[in-house]
Amino acid sequence: MILTHFLIAILLAVLFTILLIPLGGHRTRREEHGAGLAFLFFFLIFLPFIWAGGLWLTPFGPLMHGIAWMPFFLVGLLVMLLLLVTLPDTSNRPRNEDPFPEAEPETTGDEKAVKIFGSAYLILLAGLTILIVASYAGMS
Repeated sequence: MILTHFLIAILLAVLFTILLIPLGGHRTRREEHGAGLAFLFFFLIFLPFIWAGGLWLTPFGPLMHGIAWMPFFLVGLLVMLLLLVTLPDTSNRPRNEDPFPEAEPETTGDEKAVKIFGSAYLILLAGLTILIVASYAGMS
């Protein structure tokens, strides 16, 4: 029972992650080196949020093999909207501008921001993982 619930929940989370990513794609360039990174960024943010939120919200809506899929979708939609509000709009950037300019030697501020973002993501991922494990521990 728990294994089936786990597989259906992860399937729903992956499905809604893949379906919702293109909705937020207009904020990023679709050039040869930016599309894959943008997809990976969105995927790594969306998946744990959708999975944890879908498990912890009160189930409502239609069922898929005994699991309500509407909470998964609504959490994904909410996370997407929050990311779209906070991410910078790069669609107005001129086409000839290099999207990845060469870093200057004294870019300590950028390096520090990347380290802070990476650390914050890992802390957030650990918290969401604890929520997911706690949800399944409460089922048994």
